[in-house]
Amino acid sequence: MRTDSDGDSLPADLSGPAEVGPGATTRAFAVAEGERYATVATLAEGGMGRVALVLDRRLNRQVALKRPRASSPGSRARLEQEAAITAQLEHPNVVAVHDAGEDGDGAFYTMRLVRGRSLEEVLAGAPLAARLNTLRHFLATCDGVAFAHSVGILHRDLKPHNVMIGEFGETQVVDWGVARPIGAADTSSWRAVLPDGPAETVAGEVVGTPAYMSPEQARGGAPLDRRSDVWSLGGILYRVVCGRAPFSGDAATVLRARRDGLTPERAATLAPDAPAELVAILERAMAPSPEARYPDAKALGADVAAYLDGRRVHAHDYTALELLRRLVRAWRVPLGVAAVALLVLAVGAVVATQNVVAERNRAVDAERRTAEALVTALLTESRREADDGARPEAELAAARALVLGGGPEARGALMLGSPAARPTPEDEAVVPAGRVVFDGRGARWVQLGDDVALYAWGDPPGAPRWRAPVAGRAAAFDEAGHVVVTDAEDRAWVLSTRDGAVVGEPRHAPSADRVVAGGGRVVTTRGWSFTPVLPRPSPEDRACPPRRVLVGLALGGVRDVALCDDGLRLRERGADWRELTPRGEDGAVLSLTPTALALSPDEGRVALADERGGLAVVALEDGRVVATATPEHRGLRGLSWSPSGSRLALVGVQDGVRVLDARGVEQLRLPRRLGRAARWRDDDTLVTFGEGRGVVWRLPAPVVEVVDGAPGGVASVAVARSGAVAVARGTGVVEVAVAGTRRALRFGDQVVKRVAFSGDGRWLGVAAMSAPGLSWVDTARWEVARYDPGSALRRVARLGPDGVVTASWEAPIALVGPEGPRRAGQPGEPEALDLDDAPDGSWVAVLEDGTGAVFGTDGGVPWPIGRWPEAVAVGAGDDHVIVATPGALHRVPRRGGAAEVWPFDREVAPPQDVEVAGDGTVALAGLDGVVRVHGRDGALLAVLRGHDERVVALAFGPDDALWTGSWDGVARRWDLTALRASPEALAAAVGRAWAAPLPR
Repeated sequence: MRTDSDGDSLPADLSGPAEVGPGATTRAFAVAEGERYATVATLAEGGMGRVALVLDRRLNRQVALKRPRASSPGSRARLEQEAAITAQLEHPNVVAVHDAGEDGDGAFYTMRLVRGRSLEEVLAGAPLAARLNTLRHFLATCDGVAFAHSVGILHRDLKPHNVMIGEFGETQVVDWGVARPIGAADTSSWRAVLPDGPAETVAGEVVGTPAYMSPEQARGGAPLDRRSDVWSLGGILYRVVCGRAPFSGDAATVLRARRDGLTPERAATLAPDAPAELVAILERAMAPSPEARYPDAKALGADVAAYLDGRRVHAHDYTALELLRRLVRAWRVPLGVAAVALLVLAVGAVVATQNVVAERNRAVDAERRTAEALVTALLTESRREADDGARPEAELAAARALVLGGGPEARGALMLGSPAARPTPEDEAVVPAGRVVFDGRGARWVQLGDDVALYAWGDPPGAPRWRAPVAGRAAAFDEAGHVVVTDAEDRAWVLSTRDGAVVGEPRHAPSADRVVAGGGRVVTTRGWSFTPVLPRPSPEDRACPPRRVLVGLALGGVRDVALCDDGLRLRERGADWRELTPRGEDGAVLSLTPTALALSPDEGRVALADERGGLAVVALEDGRVVATATPEHRGLRGLSWSPSGSRLALVGVQDGVRVLDARGVEQLRLPRRLGRAARWRDDDTLVTFGEGRGVVWRLPAPVVEVVDGAPGGVASVAVARSGAVAVARGTGVVEVAVAGTRRALRFGDQVVKRVAFSGDGRWLGVAAMSAPGLSWVDTARWEVARYDPGSALRRVARLGPDGVVTASWEAPIALVGPEGPRRAGQPGEPEALDLDDAPDGSWVAVLEDGTGAVFGTDGGVPWPIGRWPEAVAVGAGDDHVIVATPGALHRVPRRGGAAEVWPFDREVAPPQDVEVAGDGTVALAGLDGVVRVHGRDGALLAVLRGHDERVVALAFGPDDALWTGSWDGVARRWDLTALRASPEALAAAVGRAWAAPLPR
């Protein structure tokens, strides 16, 4: 038996073709229009139409004929619209319309008769393995809906009942009766009686099936887009994976609950044996926020196809172990060859030693290729994570690649940023699985289930301090030694955290799905209101208007803040709730649509975050937005302030925990596998939880590692011996970071070509295109002096304690100090294409413009070193110079002599800049945005991939650091200590830093 889209059953004996008498097709085309269709049986009769099995006497075939159930003009109009929309969707997975018209019985249209069963019938009562066998049909459903989306049509009533599976495996999406063009409002004036069961279509102001409609469709009132159908497709996948619909109950009850914010039970809880990738797909498809879902059915289908084909699923975050298993499966043939080769070795040893050696070599080669493939996969994963800003995952993947032979590529991936910027794991604990709620400092937690159990740090794993016989659904700790737990019977229990004893009588807490603590109070929330429980029970308090949803609530000592789905509300202690409209400095209303909030400890600010990662900090005194940021979280679990209000912790669904300062600037992030929840202990200590573990992290002080935030590409970077950093941009701005503070200085509106600190670090020389000559910046007083040789300068290099060498477009090099020129260039002396100062500042190497000649100067007359016609850049060491040409580096003594040549692959992008450190380490930048680091002997030590465009600036710092600047607008710091550690020691250090010791 199969079920029609209107919910009625079809006779089981109508599965075969109709029998036609002799001569029936002799004059088939002569059959009159009114006699063309002969009714065989009634197939279905629902709330909106009747479907009959008829014989098309002209073409001698059985088809389904649908008529409106009522005779009103509205019913006829709906049938005509359904037929017109369905007829446009000419796709193999959409039921085909054959004919439409009007006869003596009224309007009708005919469609293909699908012999088979609905997807709901196939899934009913089936075990998980059998349900997963329908995934190909689900993929075909996505294809059909994707085609509809491509032509601008929404189905609006997708559910397993409206997916038909034919006798020969064909898949058809049916019942397009409530389909509409994307963005169009439903103008129907009809209203049908709500049928029994949540799988039935509800007609009226909100159309669709409550159990399978998206949150925005359930609320009604706003135009829908493709992501609404994506949620419904996710609901079908939920039915496949979990064996049940997302919601149960009669349609009216489900619809009311949906409007009050009811969400489905987690698929991972209902189907723990289901594939994690499928669970990740349906969770993304059914995300509460449309922005967090797949953009359309085509994208959803692509991820399902990737799962079925064994490829990587974008919605799922793979662990390193999962990646390794996938790689082994992908390389099972080479591994099989290796196994066969080993077997041949054993047999061949009896036959001939020579054959044994040959087979062994082939096995080793196969193993080597497998290891190389694994290294390639790990490096690809590391680069992807680094591009997403996920430093923990990027470093762990690179460390594994390094111990497997990843070489310079893997080592380079571990050099971005300094070890001082990593947090330090100080303690760990086992956290039970299931629903877990932590106290305000992450020192204790309760596990909710058939009973309540309290755990604490330092206790044996799995040994609770006490258990209480309360079937908890939500909980929160207060500040007076209690934990409040709500149960499924609308009661709130107050338990002592000391021994779990019940304090007083249970409080009435109607439908409480959340418990909120703060300001010495504990309340339970539901819908638009909340009910105080501690310190004493009080009547219900309505923070939001009726029919609005209470998204979040923060309780303080003097202020309470409520986040409703229509805006922010504030209450001073003893006063009434009032609306608070956050506005920017220009008076514009904040465009953020927040889904989480956190009240600062001083109760003067509230942090708001939305599902897309947008963040705003609002001053409660006047609603002024004092900080904004877009950390780009993909879904949000939590948001909290540090005890002093100087830092924020954002907990993302997929990205783990990020730490931001009060301005919204990201400082660091923690491993996502340990980032399902976070609690502050103090401003520098954060506790995070995930994967059955809790970790206490000691956070570092903010470290300047990336200079990014001003427009314009980076043209030059300079680092003083004091550690001060100056970054010159193409917009005429120079950013200077000194002693943890930053300043932005403007020098016209054109490119600042070069910057250089004096040897003592006090003075900064700036050569800008729009300001001829040299600007001297006193970084102690932030005063600017000028030196004007009459032409624009393009190169500046440090020389001596308080001087720089300058080179203009048309004059020889000159030595300049804060008080003015000390030595002007003489006729015949070089006009520089490139300058570079030695690490100790004792001399400067000069590459002459147009000739390839290299000179040196220590403030006096330049001396010749050599000539390289193809030279493009020079770097000065303390006792030598490095000359870069396409395909090679040339190491030459400072006063000239025989050159040592270090060739490199000609496929490497042409070099653009070269820099030499005090220990002889050489950094080489190319057009491809990649920096290569060589040792004193020319050996390639590391490959640094941290920029999207050409790297034009290199500078070694005094703290074992290399700074790089690029046209992509970013200056980055790289750690040189990673060059000297062994692969095993470096990988072990990375594993310890991120609380994930690497296997030996």
